[in-house]
Amino acid sequence: MLDNLRRKARSLVPQFLASWQKPPPPPDLKLLVAVILGGLFLAPLVHCLPLLGYDWFMVFYPGQLAMYPPWMPLALAPLRFLPPRWSFAVVGGLTLATVAFTTYRQSSRGVLDGLFATLLALLSPPLWYLLWDGQIDGLVLLSFFLLPWSIPLVLLRPQITGWFLLSRRSWTLPMVAWLLASCLIWGPWLVRSYVLSQGSASHPTAIGWATTGWPVLVVGLAMWLTSKGHPWRVLAASILASPYVQPYHMTMLVPVLGRLHGWKRLAVWGSLWVVGLVPGLLGITKYLALILPALTWVLLRGDVQEGM
Repeated sequence: MLDNLRRKARSLVPQFLASWQKPPPPPDLKLLVAVILGGLFLAPLVHCLPLLGYDWFMVFYPGQLAMYPPWMPLALAPLRFLPPRWSFAVVGGLTLATVAFTTYRQSSRGVLDGLFATLLALLSPPLWYLLWDGQIDGLVLLSFFLLPWSIPLVLLRPQITGWFLLSRRSWTLPMVAWLLASCLIWGPWLVRSYVLSQGSASHPTAIGWATTGWPVLVVGLAMWLTSKGHPWRVLAASILASPYVQPYHMTMLVPVLGRLHGWKRLAVWGSLWVVGLVPGLLGITKYLALILPALTWVLLRGDVQEGM
């Protein structure tokens, strides 16, 4: 048994390097156009919904950095040409369209299966928690499909997406170049963000390893190393390896509902509802919320997928 474990351990690095050197898929411009059109179509609906959107109005729209990267105000500047509520509606519409189109595209079992998966995705609590809070994870998810040109947008969630970008050489090198350039432009912003994030890590609903403990980091790193470049498995492992995670960050995993089917799809959807309960229940429920990325990673074992 020990010999078997040693052989597996020795094979980890070659396996990771093989996946790391794979060429990534090209940017998906068709998805971008579809999401933009769908998001603009849905914006009037979001405008009418009774969503609070606190973080959008207090942080993102005015460009208050808090612990966010210093290019965040520039990245979101075009939305400030709109009135606050309409800018929020456009972001919400883009978020809904991103989740819907991405989920549908993951399905390979026909139109009805794709539509059913999309319906479950749109009925997932983390998505509506994100919309209620006014967060930007939907924009981050969309930017995954435009890599490597969208690296600054992807890094608006650096504690999670940094791990994701490290999974491919063609993303890692531009990320390092961008981070070095950003430090030359804005100074040691990584230090500032780290210091400011310390208070957030103790937030009652935070479920990253800074709150749940370093063993979660070890599990996340082990999963990340053995994901074999599968994008959704890498993303699931990245969430576990992140020091700071909120339940609404799990929205980035919602589209895997289209990738799965049968009881596996329902199991992941059920775990999404568990994540939705975490804000109201504390203590051990934080660990229950981590079932989602772990389950996603396990159920996608054997699945072959190069692009998202």
